[in-house]
Amino acid sequence: MNTSFGIRFGASLVALLTVATMGAAKAEIAPQASTAVGDLAARTMPAFVFVSGGSGVLISADGLILSNAHVVGKQRSFNVRLGDGRAFKANLLGYHAFGDLALLQIEGGKELPFLPLGDSDGVKPGAFCFTIGNPLALGLIDQQPTISAGVISAKNRLSDNYVDALVIDAPINPGNSGGPLINAAGELIGINGKMQPRMGLRSNTGLGFAVPVNRIKRWLPLLKEARGGAVRHGRLDGIEWQEPGRAVMVDYIAPVIRKVEPGSDSERAGFKAGDTILRCQGEPVRMAVQMYLLLAMNPHNAPATVVVNRDGAETTLSFTMQPVGGD
Repeated sequence: MNTSFGIRFGASLVALLTVATMGAAKAEIAPQASTAVGDLAARTMPAFVFVSGGSGVLISADGLILSNAHVVGKQRSFNVRLGDGRAFKANLLGYHAFGDLALLQIEGGKELPFLPLGDSDGVKPGAFCFTIGNPLALGLIDQQPTISAGVISAKNRLSDNYVDALVIDAPINPGNSGGPLINAAGELIGINGKMQPRMGLRSNTGLGFAVPVNRIKRWLPLLKEARGGAVRHGRLDGIEWQEPGRAVMVDYIAPVIRKVEPGSDSERAGFKAGDTILRCQGEPVRMAVQMYLLLAMNPHNAPATVVVNRDGAETTLSFTMQPVGGD
């Protein structure tokens, strides 16, 4: 184990605790925090997995590995290496390209280190977090993953197909994709997948995005049964929208339905012309595309809920997602 990772990791948390305590108990807290964080890093690092130039993480003792769909690409079998140095062969079980998720399994895996799944819905902005990864292929140098520490910057944010993402300021770079986002309890709360580049440069800008683990939990049963293929997300067709208007700093014009196609999924779900979309899957909706993307984060045949304003009163529409044609 490269102890410098634990030292650097501990130092990041020590700095946060020092500010929080205003120096009153700095001498007592800093050694304790450094030791605790170092122990946490040592405990979680063996569950990290080097996958195809990127990252992954073990989530079960029998060798289930979570990563990103864009990390595995078109490969179906992999030579993977754990954070403790052991090497194995793994095979792709399933992937969801739009949601950027992939599930692999180590051949004959048993009694392997893994991270328990936490609760991403319970995470609050400002909460401590850390990542384990292979940024810029640094793991090829000493055969060890690296650790970056930070805080949760925001929740439920939209960036391309990352719809309800956790935003973090822990530095991630190419190679971190597919790696674990971990809370202070050593639980997996997300899979790191993308960063916000600046001026076309593929380097860290202090803004990273992770797929929240509570969404991943909804996909695991389908990914396990996909036999190496793609799993489908849900769709909703048949809606035409009124002009949404221009968003301003505080107020916005919520999307309003102009027309619902007869016989469409939307009509069967109960949508009507004149409905104003308020919330989808419990999240506020500010643009029509946001509703579609939130729905697409659900597997086909999954239950979905949209709250609309109809004639001045809130109405809840509950329906089942129909499958899209692709992945």
